Amino acid sequence: MSPVRLPRLLAVLAPTLALLLFGAAGCLLGPLLPAIAVEFHMPVDIAGSLLAVTYVGSILAVMLGGYLADHFGKRRVFLVAQGLYTVSLLLLALAHTFPLIAAACLLAGAFGGAVEGMCVAVVADLDPPRVDRNINLLQIAFNLGAVLGIAGTAWLRLAGGAWRPAYLIIAGLGAVAWLLAWGMHVPPAVRAEPITLPVAQRVLTDRLVVALAVAIALYVGSELSLGNWISPLLEGEHVPAARAMLGAGLFWGVMGAGRLASAAACRRFSGYTVLRVLTLAGVAAYALLLLPLGPARLWVVAVAAGLSFSGVWPLIVSLGGARHPAYSGTVTAILVAAGTVGAFLFPFLSGVVIARLAPAWGLALMATLFTALCAVVWGPMGRWYGDTATT
Repeated sequence: MSPVRLPRLLAVLAPTLALLLFGAAGCLLGPLLPAIAVEFHMPVDIAGSLLAVTYVGSILAVMLGGYLADHFGKRRVFLVAQGLYTVSLLLLALAHTFPLIAAACLLAGAFGGAVEGMCVAVVADLDPPRVDRNINLLQIAFNLGAVLGIAGTAWLRLAGGAWRPAYLIIAGLGAVAWLLAWGMHVPPAVRAEPITLPVAQRVLTDRLVVALAVAIALYVGSELSLGNWISPLLEGEHVPAARAMLGAGLFWGVMGAGRLASAAACRRFSGYTVLRVLTLAGVAAYALLLLPLGPARLWVVAVAAGLSFSGVWPLIVSLGGARHPAYSGTVTAILVAAGTVGAFLFPFLSGVVIARLAPAWGLALMATLFTALCAVVWGPMGRWYGDTATT
């Protein structure tokens, strides 16, 4: 291979592997909540506070990481964030007290969120005219990681093993992603003026970026609520624990397949058009919860929601990047941070509602969030963006 092409290839491989591992580690926590609750002798909704803790540190860390990436370069920030994220996963695997696990989740949320933002920003800068398609394809790595992580951990538990070795494996592979990133080359963004705090403020207060941030917060809140709690909900319907874990794996796996279709659709239609169709389909997927199918309806919704949710996150992020391509690190960070706010608030709230009221009320909350997302996409976002402004 030509030495000139290798740094560009590494700029694809390093973010892809890093995002795969981020999906594996992040999507494991929800399905593991019953096991963690049993290990530490606490109610599952209290163990569910780990979901909220994971995202507390991420909000400011992601914003700072995006600004620093536009100032110092995405490769440098990626290396720092990926290295610290790997260390936090190692701590999560080795910690044997609940406070230490909570601290590890806090660190993993902070540095993992920064890694996620850098992965997207790096790939977006490699080929800006195809950003809609490329971010959809990149996000398949997240889904593949979620499926592999959940399926592998379910196998470990079926074989009578513990869940901690999964995090050790992910941390080891995280070190590989860190090593790959040393050789990657990210082309510098062409910008009229360097990133400064006033420029960042101007990007942050752009009304379209605000609409995108609200949309992604609602989306992530609904997505992670369903992804994190579908396995505990299946256990509540008397599905064996190891099999119930596969409910989350099915959801994330189908979503990954749907992102292939979403990427293909972006070759023929604007990203905004595809986004509108997917949000309507997501509302319809939640409506399937009304079917009188007993526990089977949760499996049906896992498939339908996975397909309809597939392209929503990457398309929202790519629309933001297209709005301010010169400051893709900052825009991506704003949107990832907004999604983190949704991840902090709504999955924990869903868990409390499920545990203290009834599963049906928790599912209704998730459906309400996605319906509000659909209203934002079809309402203010349409007025301020529209098909003609998309890439």
